[in-house]
Amino acid sequence: MTDIERAPDLPPPRVWGPWATIAWTTLIILLMIVVQFVVVIVFIVRTATGNESADRVGELARSLRYDGLFLSVATFSTTLICSAVIIGIVELKRGSKLKHYLGFFRRSAVSYLGGLR
Repeated sequence: MTDIERAPDLPPPRVWGPWATIAWTTLIILLMIVVQFVVVIVFIVRTATGNESADRVGELARSLRYDGLFLSVATFSTTLICSAVIIGIVELKRGSKLKHYLGFFRRSAVSYLGGLR
């Protein structure tokens, strides 16, 4: 039994339909790519001295995959921006509550580990 079933006085949760969900997901994926691309550009500009050849810039870009600072900045910036957009999308749907939409309900560790209630 879910938390919503235990509380019959609550209205049913308002959620986006399947096509809207696919559209929002596509938008978020594109946003994630743009954010990470911006981080790549910032790191290349920060690392470059200004008179590099195209080969050197390509080498700088390829070396970023081993740069821990770059990976952490790209991950955290994407997480912060995309999470904020997801929260905004949930809030756009009239009558939806973030807690209900994303399933943030308190459950015991046993129910997560073993599916028991």
